[in-house]
Amino acid sequence: MLAVLFKLFTNYPVVLRVMGVFDVMRTKKNLKDYLFQLLYKVQFDLVVITEDGSGTEEWANQTLNKFSKKLILINGVDKVLKIKKNRKYYSDILFVGRLESGKGIKEFVQNIIYLSKKIKIKVGIIGSGPDKKLAYNLLKKNNINFFINENVPHHQVMKYFANTKIYVSLNKRGNISNTNLEAFNNNCTMLIPNFNSPLGEVIDKSTKLLFTNETVFYYDFDKKY
Repeated sequence: MLAVLFKLFTNYPVVLRVMGVFDVMRTKKNLKDYLFQLLYKVQFDLVVITEDGSGTEEWANQTLNKFSKKLILINGVDKVLKIKKNRKYYSDILFVGRLESGKGIKEFVQNIIYLSKKIKIKVGIIGSGPDKKLAYNLLKKNNINFFINENVPHHQVMKYFANTKIYVSLNKRGNISNTNLEAFNNNCTMLIPNFNSPLGEVIDKSTKLLFTNETVFYYDFDKKY
């Protein structure tokens, strides 16, 4: 960690930037993990942490040097512009995010397949990643009405938010991601997960302090529906 070297071997003030809490920053599976987390005990002049719902408050109190100044901030979102309804951007259910296991794209597709046997739905997926082909093939095989759009400009994503019935997040690390903030800011009906204890208590507490709107619904991530 470059910040540690600057702090230990120079007289410059050092600000550490933490973009949310990842598993390697919290769990100790081996000696390397232990040593990595020990580096955070260095007394930085300031630690600026992004509040992404991954349990940043608890992590900061348990892991950082108690004399390091801490600043936890939520990312800002763009002002919502008035967007007209447009069938081009329409979906019944929308998923926005990287198409990988950590974002829950596989679970999303599996539940869409189950739901499609009950009702007709149009599914929108905005994103790219290693599981794109898997998602595409499963949806195609099961005759789902869907689209997967990659490399969508940010201002265009807002149009998809404005033209969907339900936005779904299966992010396994936390609920206050930029995408969730933007969906919330666009008054989307949101379906986001609760998590199992003990980590769930940390994630859910920070999430529900922010997402109090009656259009936000929670489901148990690990429950089989």
